[in-house]
Amino acid sequence: MINAQLTYICYYSICMKKSLIFYFLIFFSILSATAQTNTDFNYNIGVNFYKLSQFPQVNFNQRVNPETGRYFPGIILKFNDNQLAYRVALNFYRNSNFGFSEDDSASVHGTYLDYSLKMGVERDLSATNFKPYFGADLGFLHSEFSGLKMHFNDKTVNNLRTEKNGFLISPFLGVKYHFIRRLYMSAEVAIDFIYAYNRLQTINDGIKQVSHFNKGEFLLAPVSLIGLHYNFGALN
Repeated sequence: MINAQLTYICYYSICMKKSLIFYFLIFFSILSATAQTNTDFNYNIGVNFYKLSQFPQVNFNQRVNPETGRYFPGIILKFNDNQLAYRVALNFYRNSNFGFSEDDSASVHGTYLDYSLKMGVERDLSATNFKPYFGADLGFLHSEFSGLKMHFNDKTVNNLRTEKNGFLISPFLGVKYHFIRRLYMSAEVAIDFIYAYNRLQTINDGIKQVSHFNKGEFLLAPVSLIGLHYNFGALN
């Protein structure tokens, strides 16, 4: 029964990923020629109130990686040049009660931390108060986990520590709504492509084992940003 549920979850996740790729390709091919409206401000700063996304994989035996919500995960600063908006985003997350199941054989529980720095560009597709937009970010990601791994069969417990450092590419689609001149709300959906160096350390009965490997990952962010932004530095 559990295997069937895991198989269904994995199948559903693969279908979702393929669908999102298809929609990104459609939007980028059809809307790339649409002009961006001029802005009245040089800069804006925003706060990301909520993010729903998959986490970078903690252990290579991890089979299911569900989306998890984060509150106030970061800030974003944008620079406008009347054609494009250049952006810098900093994200941080820490959870001391982080856990997941490693197929049917073990469970993992401990402290998880990650942070990322992204730089990218976005382009508006409308001159109205309600504006769809698209773009892409490039950046650096660091994540680490420290905790315990408990095996279900023999009840043994191992110390587990992992660390990941890598680069990411994150295309996104979004909408923004200007409800007053200096303030607007925005929401985005994104896909993160990550290629990272991984370090995995386990300690079992005092014996330490360390492995190193490079690995690519593909993470969904159905809600990568729900933010409130403030415009400043008026051009006119």
